[in-house]
Amino acid sequence: MRTSIILRLVVATVFSLLFTSPTSADSSKDCARMARVMWSSFECSCLAEKVGNTEEQARLFQFGYDQGQKFIAALKSNKITKEDLGSEVPIGVLLRLQGPTPDFMLGRIFQATAESAFEDVFKSGEHFNSEEDQRLAAENKFRKANCQLLGRKK
Repeated sequence: MRTSIILRLVVATVFSLLFTSPTSADSSKDCARMARVMWSSFECSCLAEKVGNTEEQARLFQFGYDQGQKFIAALKSNKITKEDLGSEVPIGVLLRLQGPTPDFMLGRIFQATAESAFEDVFKSGEHFNSEEDQRLAAENKFRKANCQLLGRKK
């Protein structure tokens, strides 16, 4: 009798391990969200560079790069569903996922994020902003985006 109870517990444990969804860190949605975090981190890195905060620029770039590497690895391993790609990944990332290596793709994505980050920083309307106005615009965008929170431990 005792053996049958133990056997049932073992079988139940095995089935629960086999048929439960992966941990939240490995879920399709979480893997897809890494692309959004990468995009935001790269944008914030560009803004930090514009205001002269090299330490924050380097930290945000590295965090974005790491998230991007993980996202591309998950994508190549088919861990992300088409639904999650469509709903969670920025279009700017999806359009730049071609290339021979993950680093090449990340370079293309970084270039696009820089263009996005500096929108309304260098120019206001049709005229170019002064260096001081550019710095102030970058600081404001950095603050409004809560860039200082990205990649920080809770």
